[in-house]
Amino acid sequence: MNITVCNDGCEIPENVSGSFIGKIQKHISMRKDSSGREIQCFDFVGLVLDEKDGILVVLPKHCRHSDDPTGAVDARLLLNVMMKLNRDPLAGFSEDKMESDYPFDAFCKIYEYYRAYGLYRDTTRRFLSQPPGKINWKATFSRSPYMMLGNQAFPFPFWYSHSAKEESFLTACMAHAIDSTIERFPILLEGFQSTGMRNADDYLSGDSDWIVRTLGMIQERTFRDSTINLIQALRDFYSNKHRGGGLALRYASFDRCWEILVGSYLRRHFAGVDDNGAMKFSVSGYTKLGDQVTFDKFNNAPGKASQELRIDHYFYDSQHDIQYIIDEKYYRNVTEFNYKQFAYTIMLYNHPIEATGRPASFTYSMLVLPSERFRHAIHYVANEAFLPFFSKENPDRRGLSIYEEYLDVRAVMRDYMELGW
Repeated sequence: MNITVCNDGCEIPENVSGSFIGKIQKHISMRKDSSGREIQCFDFVGLVLDEKDGILVVLPKHCRHSDDPTGAVDARLLLNVMMKLNRDPLAGFSEDKMESDYPFDAFCKIYEYYRAYGLYRDTTRRFLSQPPGKINWKATFSRSPYMMLGNQAFPFPFWYSHSAKEESFLTACMAHAIDSTIERFPILLEGFQSTGMRNADDYLSGDSDWIVRTLGMIQERTFRDSTINLIQALRDFYSNKHRGGGLALRYASFDRCWEILVGSYLRRHFAGVDDNGAMKFSVSGYTKLGDQVTFDKFNNAPGKASQELRIDHYFYDSQHDIQYIIDEKYYRNVTEFNYKQFAYTIMLYNHPIEATGRPASFTYSMLVLPSERFRHAIHYVANEAFLPFFSKENPDRRGLSIYEEYLDVRAVMRDYMELGW
């Protein structure tokens, strides 16, 4: 199957099929290139599938393409990251929700159950007049004839309890959902294992509406949480299984997703800054680096006391008396001065640290942006003419500089997936 790999924010190549354009028309924007020419650009992250033309993969901004000429590696990485992001509790009720014409999220929940427990089987208890098993005295006394041995009567034969796992309607629903999805998207789901159940369709003789109604009735008399969650995933799957033609799996906005990816990477690898103010990374980072920290009571204007200052990623290093103010930006490029980050830096520069009661000795302020490689740049250095008070208090001005930290998007995405689903 042909796979075309592009990037969010980039010009749409001429070889992109019109069948793809028709599915993502509302996610195409216009901008001017360096020469002032109006060009059409992708304005989303995701995958679009057409049975005839293959798969269109639109990676995040500046995410470098893999060395795989088929594009399959890029397609699988993006799918896995999107599936995990869609279920990440940090996403909350963000507007950056994944849109899909196929119930991939439900499929992943079903497959997770399958990977943890195998196919669901109904447990039945049978009684057989032969071992192995535990003697069931109730069945023995009620079913066996009595025999005399001397002056004593005893039942014989003994009946033994045998537990058996039997195939059921839920088993078939699971098997069909898993196997049909893997069969339809083999390139995207390489490494996923089919169930091997050959007669699943024999249990599913009705249409999707009938399957969903039957699952609902089973769910009403089910009490185990893991089974209830499985049934709900199956209901979601069969409710949406036949929506639309082809596949469109997309994030119309990737800003919140980038925030989650950056947060994960910093918690796992951020290890401070070097002498030039550039981020250092290690195998294990500052795990306490927060995802979002709120500062209140910063505005004393009448009626404004409830306003809050929210920092995406904040960390105070008590060992070195350094505070880090970090804000990620999902930008194609940085051309303007970031007033918001400047305000954060000024407002927190003299803010007392709760643990010490005084401001931190140094403040590092950083914008984290997507890139094809790791690199460091300076965004702002204070001018004494504009900030004489701050420069006098801090002659080297290190605490008033704002840096641009560019992370390798592909490396960040792969690291995010190392934690599993």
